[in-house]
Amino acid sequence: KDLGYDAFEPAVMLDGPLSPQSSDRDFMAVKEAAQQIGIRLAALASNISWRVSPTANDPMVREQAYLYAVRQLQAAQILGVGAILFVPGLVGPEGDGIVDYADAWQRAADMLRRLEPVARECGVDIGVENVWNNLILSPKDMLAMLDEVNSPWVQCYLDVGNVIRTGWAQSWVKML
Repeated sequence: KDLGYDAFEPAVMLDGPLSPQSSDRDFMAVKEAAQQIGIRLAALASNISWRVSPTANDPMVREQAYLYAVRQLQAAQILGVGAILFVPGLVGPEGDGIVDYADAWQRAADMLRRLEPVARECGVDIGVENVWNNLILSPKDMLAMLDEVNSPWVQCYLDVGNVIRTGWAQSWVKML
């Protein structure tokens, strides 16, 4: 706040100060600290999908990814933020082999559909981020994923910095 920022986006990390194992009280303490400082909490980020991918070949890893995302949605509700940043999965090399594009696409869509009722119950949007995961490579891909899931609770979390690898930010904004 002293540096001129109006909002802050905390993150849930597997081994960070806020993790899936953090208590509701831990998340409330962050909310209260932000209120005392006078800074708005914008959304709740996470890097967990990079390590526990929703598109993993192993169904047990996908189930763990689901449980972590549920906790992130619950934490966002406690924090009073309207959205979570969600990396829908990865394509390419992984601990248990190569994750195929078609499989990853279907698993990501299935995960988002499975999380949608939790998002609705928590009153928190799932913001599908366009990241360098080799899955959502263009604004057409993002629109296709959002159309496939077809829920007002699943939206695009557009990071214009991430667009630099595959296109132009203005094209993404115009198309979305």
